[in-house]
Amino acid sequence: MVERTEQIPIDKIETWDNSRIRIEKISLEPLMTDIKQKGLIQYIKVWKDPDKERYILIVGNRRLESCRLLGWKTIPAIIVEKESLDFQNFITQNLSENLYREGLTPLEIARVCGLLREQGRSYGEISIMTGIPKNRIQDSMTMLKKVPEEFKEHIKYLPHPTTKRKGFIPVKVASAITSASYGRKPEQTAELFKLAKKNELTAQDIELLKILLSKGMSMKKAMETRDNIKVVAVKILFNKDELRKYHLEKTKYNFSLLISKFLTGVLKPNKKLLVDILEQKD
Repeated sequence: MVERTEQIPIDKIETWDNSRIRIEKISLEPLMTDIKQKGLIQYIKVWKDPDKERYILIVGNRRLESCRLLGWKTIPAIIVEKESLDFQNFITQNLSENLYREGLTPLEIARVCGLLREQGRSYGEISIMTGIPKNRIQDSMTMLKKVPEEFKEHIKYLPHPTTKRKGFIPVKVASAITSASYGRKPEQTAELFKLAKKNELTAQDIELLKILLSKGMSMKKAMETRDNIKVVAVKILFNKDELRKYHLEKTKYNFSLLISKFLTGVLKPNKKLLVDILEQKD
């Protein structure tokens, strides 16, 4: 593969579909300031299409976009000249560049890794090629099959619990919405995504709403009821010998149903049944 460096017209550079889908201008401001003061120290890399008067960006999407916003007409670039750039090498270079410069969203991971899967690569191989944990690749591809199209670009990994959400939906919240449980109606999934984005709902909020919806409540009523419910996580220690007297399956206790019957007075708990209750910390 031959490489050379030269100034090329920015308007002749095309960004491959699986480069970063959207770059917020505010996230580019520090880089733009640095380029304005020092120039472009690290050049972008492009592939020169031998059949057309164009260049395809390999790495440097944020640098390219920063220079565009600064009004540059040309940009120094490392040009890769090869009749057929290796497809897998191309997309893994593109993915790795963006992975370490700015966290990728599940949608971006799923798109690129999906293409590698089509090339016959296993999840383990893709993980080695891209540096992305295998479970994150699998979770991204599985979850995003169930996410409505209009919300896919809003799902992101939450870097830190105190991070302000600014209209995006954390992966844990999206996973809670898409998980199949409580028998909710399919059309309620989009409603939950909309509410999660607007009201910054947590995964616990979503689980509570799903329970309320399963009881026949409307989404509006469920949201109103949610504000009046306190969720307390506890660890209940049962005496196994006493628990067997309630004729539950030995390996699959229906604890929720049992506790519900105790609380509603349908069943009276044996005094020897309960060993202790430990409240869980958030």
